[in-house]
Amino acid sequence: MLFLSTRLLKRIINLRDDTNLALSNDGDLIDNNKLNSIFTSLTSYRTKSTQGVHLGLGLYISSLICEFHNAQLKAVNNEHNQSVSFILSIPVD
Repeated sequence: MLFLSTRLLKRIINLRDDTNLALSNDGDLIDNNKLNSIFTSLTSYRTKSTQGVHLGLGLYISSLICEFHNAQLKAVNNEHNQSVSFILSIPVD
């Protein structure tokens, strides 16, 4: 069973052409040069504190679902509060 040891913040932002859902949690930042590659198949970047068996498929499958629905998924480092946000942009028709 998985338990989050940090708080999870969520925001929904309605814009003119899309709606954004942002999920953020405290934790290690992702290297800026790896922010785009974490969405490729079989890619997993873990710190020593989060080692374990990881197949690197979760974010890849998420990005495929988003692509199918003409949505976008991206990761952004929030350096001022040491967190990472995953932002889902869904087009509004």
